[in-house]
Amino acid sequence: RHTKHDRFVTVAMKEVIFHEPVFMGDLVSFYAEATKVGRTSITVHVVVEAERFGNQMQKVTVTEAEVIYVAINQFREKVVIGGE
Repeated sequence: RHTKHDRFVTVAMKEVIFHEPVFMGDLVSFYAEATKVGRTSITVHVVVEAERFGNQMQKVTVTEAEVIYVAINQFREKVVIGGE
């Protein structure tokens, strides 16, 4: 959506923070937001929440991460986002 490009690879995870454990039976949801779009890369902040099993009212943030992806072409070469 943010780049009009459809092929990316993960190149880095700057930070992963584990706040709480995930237990068997928890319903886990991932939320991602693009925080920076560069010339060839996009940075995404990911928040993971767990709805505790048996307690639908209790939602906790279990993990957060900052992930950097780079746009590539069909030959696995880095390309400019929006370019060919």
